[in-house]
Amino acid sequence: MVDNSLPIQKWQLKLLAVLLVANSVYAVAWLGSYKYHNAVIEFVINVLIIAIAVVASSSRHLEERKSYRIVVIYFMWMLLQSVRGLLGCEIYMDYRQLVDGMIMLSLPVLLYLFAYPSVVQHVLRKWLFWGGLIFLVFVSWNVGPNCLYLAPISLFACFFFDLPKKWKITIGIILFIWLSTIMDRANLMRSVMMMLCAIAFKYRRLISDRLLKIAHHLFFFIPLILLLMGFWGNLNFFKYLQDDNEGKHTEQIKDADGSVKEVDVFGDTRTFIYSEVLDSSIKYEYVLWGRTPARGNDDYFFESLINDDKGNQLRKNERHVNEVGFLNVYTWIGLIGIILYSLLYLKASLLALHHSKNSYIKYLGIFIAFRWALGWIEDINLFFIQSIILWMLIAMCMSKKFRDMNDSEFRSWFLKCLPK
Repeated sequence: MVDNSLPIQKWQLKLLAVLLVANSVYAVAWLGSYKYHNAVIEFVINVLIIAIAVVASSSRHLEERKSYRIVVIYFMWMLLQSVRGLLGCEIYMDYRQLVDGMIMLSLPVLLYLFAYPSVVQHVLRKWLFWGGLIFLVFVSWNVGPNCLYLAPISLFACFFFDLPKKWKITIGIILFIWLSTIMDRANLMRSVMMMLCAIAFKYRRLISDRLLKIAHHLFFFIPLILLLMGFWGNLNFFKYLQDDNEGKHTEQIKDADGSVKEVDVFGDTRTFIYSEVLDSSIKYEYVLWGRTPARGNDDYFFESLINDDKGNQLRKNERHVNEVGFLNVYTWIGLIGIILYSLLYLKASLLALHHSKNSYIKYLGIFIAFRWALGWIEDINLFFIQSIILWMLIAMCMSKKFRDMNDSEFRSWFLKCLPK
């Protein structure tokens, strides 16, 4: 039987659905070209989402609280480093970056909120309806990358063949468009993985639990091996990929100023980020505990800015946020922090594989393991809809309420997430 308990009041649930749609609009508009984006409004939206999640964290309906001990430990460490950051702030932008960093590092609080089938079902149904209507406006204005805005379809894409016909057509078209944008490499990998999950799930009778566990372990071990080989100088995966394919796969990209340039699909855009992040942490001796959410890593690759678009002074040759999400976590809360952050992925995926009564959650566990691996390439951890949906999926894997459903119950719940 599906557990329909609510950790928050109904008005808070309705507000949450509105906030998630608003978050989608503001966050993706910021990454696009929407000139009416307002950072203050986006900040209020995100803080309200976090506040509702904090309320949910104290609910008496949360089962297996011992599974969430790692979440508590993570937040204790994150808050400790945030206090360090507050004490070390010297200029206005330090304070502003501290707030931004804390909001991004607060994403795991959503594990408490999305542990409830009733919450996930309500917000997805409302988002697909209202978010879909707004997306039609976005398309006409050509605002922001649609692969980020449409992140809520991730859950449905992973179980594509269980969808009603009209939703298969809709999501199939979206996936086809994503697969055609080869320059967005991270989104291409996410899309391919969704399709592989969908195909594997359709033929799940041919796939044993042992094969799922092997796939899970590979997603966690291969990135670690590649990272260690890179640190030791034995193999630079990004450089190897570029050298092996240099000049073979290029695409013309149009910049904002109208100029056109050719970009190599396999170009190495990550090695310099790793080098700067690691060199900075060694230089300033913050490998273990981080530089706090108020600061970034030294950066000499991009042109140094003196101030932001409002005239606020910036620290020269310092970058607060990088495209590689896990490197941001490392910079802000150190090696200890990145280990705790990774354990949240590992805990959720292992619970999904070993303690789930339905096949759906097991396959989501594999998808979470893949997203951990992708986090070392991109998967930037901004507090926007793509990251929120990722932590929704992690929350579902960690939740006993989802893991206790059988296949029939989960499928029934899953289909009710779709607006009629």
